[in-house]
Amino acid sequence: MADMTGYTRKEKAVAVSASSIPHLFMVLAIFIPLSLNITAVAIGAPLYAIGLPGFIAAVAGYIKAPPDAPAMHGIYRISRNPMYVFALLAYAGITFLTLNILLAILLIIMIVLHHMMILAEEKACVRRFGKQYEQYRENTPRYLFL
Repeated sequence: MADMTGYTRKEKAVAVSASSIPHLFMVLAIFIPLSLNITAVAIGAPLYAIGLPGFIAAVAGYIKAPPDAPAMHGIYRISRNPMYVFALLAYAGITFLTLNILLAILLIIMIVLHHMMILAEEKACVRRFGKQYEQYRENTPRYLFL
């Protein structure tokens, strides 16, 4: 959610940080060679192969959602935050594929910051969409199965 109306200073700082760190992650990932470790590839490739198309599906679903209602259809039926979930899966895949400690640290930071940002976004969605979002929240997990 790009509209940060009603966010506290801390929530705004978290949102900006959570939105910026993935760019650093990707720039670094370009210059880090892939690992030849078969286990790393066996874990990382499927994570990336699930994460990237899942993220694309989430963005497409968000774009199709009407502006006066929360995105609740398509992939948003299985997660209230599929863009974050699938992006983080793709980043985890890249982290395994490179076996790079710096990317692993950035991934952990992104997971924490994205969770904090999601909490702020959910408060904003309750303010904006009211009961409709509260019902959606009761029936749909925040993450895939949690």
